[in-house]
Amino acid sequence: YDEIEKNLHLVDFEKLIKNSIKSGEHRLSIRYYYLFLLKKMSEKGIIEWDVEKTNSDYIYEIKSADLKANFEYLSYLYNYIWYGEFDVTPQEFEKAKKAFDSTIQSIY
Repeated sequence: YDEIEKNLHLVDFEKLIKNSIKSGEHRLSIRYYYLFLLKKMSEKGIIEWDVEKTNSDYIYEIKSADLKANFEYLSYLYNYIWYGEFDVTPQEFEKAKKAFDSTIQSIY
């Protein structure tokens, strides 16, 4: 995982997400979605990516109130699912996936 974070801008997250969903690795998919979101926000100049920054650091950088609220929610989901090491039901994963997809699309 460290290599992915160090080379965030070189990673094809869409491919990683697709493959992890296909193999049923929902927790890993959420991690990839979160890193993909950070990559997109960084590419658009919304945040300045740094592997050492926290989610709170990024929240302060986001100017758009809507995006800030979405990012706070997605950060909560990511922390709960990834660091909590909980199994994610298919329904929970679909809900999280829709939230990530919607926010990432809004950044394009």
